[in-house]
Amino acid sequence: MDARMESPNSPEPNPAGESIAAPEGGDPARKFGWGGIGGWLIVPALDLIYNPIHAVMVMITLARLPEDYPVPTGWAVLAGRVVLGNVVIILMYLYAALRFYGKKRNAPLVLIAVMIVALVIRWAPTIVLVHGGLIMASPYIIWCCVWVTYLCVSKRVKRTFVVD
Repeated sequence: MDARMESPNSPEPNPAGESIAAPEGGDPARKFGWGGIGGWLIVPALDLIYNPIHAVMVMITLARLPEDYPVPTGWAVLAGRVVLGNVVIILMYLYAALRFYGKKRNAPLVLIAVMIVALVIRWAPTIVLVHGGLIMASPYIIWCCVWVTYLCVSKRVKRTFVVD
């Protein structure tokens, strides 16, 4: 009798005759964390960690400006908007990270929405107010275009985010 027929939980032998055990706790794609995230998905996974840290660093930099730092009129309002925008970005990225690392089915759509909203919060004022602002924002615009396309069409994305 075949060894696989004896017990439904026994590991299946591979072609070399060694047994391959299923990962403890089931399919790694269904567990919370890095398991099941591979290939190019590592880049947005790291981005989900980097962006909240970057937003906190921006707020710390604003808070640590010296008292005698020459600031233009209206600086407090602009600084308040920057802080508020970064708080919103942090909360959005944390929510997206929970969906992403939880491998939730809607994680790609949440990540796309977060990237677009972060683009508007961070770069719309620069594009409108600064001469050459569009050129300054173009790397992030290209980043968003690439990742939105990848998250919409990739087979790996469809196979990774399967938890309801």
